[in-house]
Amino acid sequence: MLRPVWWWWRTKQRASNLMCVGLDRWAVPTPKITVDRSQAEALGLTDADITAMIDDAEAQAQAFLSTEQSYLVETAAVKFDSYAQQPNLYAQGPLDIISKCDSQIASAFLTQFADLGNTETGARSVGEIHLSVFRRAAINLCDLVASQISGVDRRGGGTIGRLVRWNYGAIDPSKLPRLTHTGLDTDDLAESMAMLPQLVQAGILTPDDELERAIRERLGAGDLPEEAQRTASERTASTSGSLGAFAERLVRSRRNG
Repeated sequence: MLRPVWWWWRTKQRASNLMCVGLDRWAVPTPKITVDRSQAEALGLTDADITAMIDDAEAQAQAFLSTEQSYLVETAAVKFDSYAQQPNLYAQGPLDIISKCDSQIASAFLTQFADLGNTETGARSVGEIHLSVFRRAAINLCDLVASQISGVDRRGGGTIGRLVRWNYGAIDPSKLPRLTHTGLDTDDLAESMAMLPQLVQAGILTPDDELERAIRERLGAGDLPEEAQRTASERTASTSGSLGAFAERLVRSRRNG
């Protein structure tokens, strides 16, 4: 997964460096010294005088760029100008390249859905589809890695079997450890949570105590108390009846407690 990221990361680093160099070069105007020879001859200046004036102008320009001096003094023969009247900060081009690199890096990490908020597409349903594709791709990749490392020693695979054979000799392949991954598999109950009311109303699913315990476990609400157990008819009652039954159970539990 990291191999295709390296080139885009290097490109992003180089574009950032070039942007900083361009910003440093063009953010502050570059002084340009111009010499008017006709004015120098009219003033009767010699070549030595003009050379001394140019040297003084160079010192002023250096002091100005280093912020040691905030003004410039020019003469009729030696004046100051700025190189490139329209400064080009050279930022938009590198920023576009950096944005493209970020997109390619996210795609290499299978997390391109995380960039949806920065694009014209920001719908939740689109993000959920991308997340599902990411999970499946990550699971396939992890399955591939686990299958290559696990198993008996073989050409192009079986790292665990090779290590075990080196340390303990030949053993039954069924006793070899296996590399597994967790945390990416989909939870069928969590995925179908939004469809539970429709499944109950259609009579496909019965809201019994086991189902409630499973849901409470996913929510971290603890085990179902004995006094809180209900029948399927109580669970499928109207909203007002369910709220009334819940309130009655709450009062009864406080009274008994």
